[in-house]
Amino acid sequence: MANAGGLYSFLQRTVDGVNELYLGWTSGATGALPSSYPSGYNNSTAEIKSVTRTGTGAFTISLGAPWWASMVAFHFHILQASYANTGACSVYVVEDHSTNTTTPEIKILITNAAGTATDPTTNDQVNLTFCTVIKPSY
Repeated sequence: MANAGGLYSFLQRTVDGVNELYLGWTSGATGALPSSYPSGYNNSTAEIKSVTRTGTGAFTISLGAPWWASMVAFHFHILQASYANTGACSVYVVEDHSTNTTTPEIKILITNAAGTATDPTTNDQVNLTFCTVIKPSY
């Protein structure tokens, strides 16, 4: 799913208690993230509170609450503004703290075709989908 700039996230309910949490952004220069969610988007109750670049190709995704029991799958799609195998090609989940009750977060690493950490560049679109099992509500 392409995005038209800005930082976007939404939750799409699927079947049998499995949800897909989507996050997408269009990068600025050297991995720069959009400064905020689009106008009118209320992230005070959002599943994703923020995305922070923590180093070359490294990003921390802070979650609103540890509302899922486990992450069961992860999918990514990067659309480079101009393809190069030295550009952003793959995304890996390097740490999954999504069920942490204090600071729920997921850390990802973006790499080039050779597996070296790299930042997305201007107008690269990064799209992530986290497939999760919801905590039962008793």
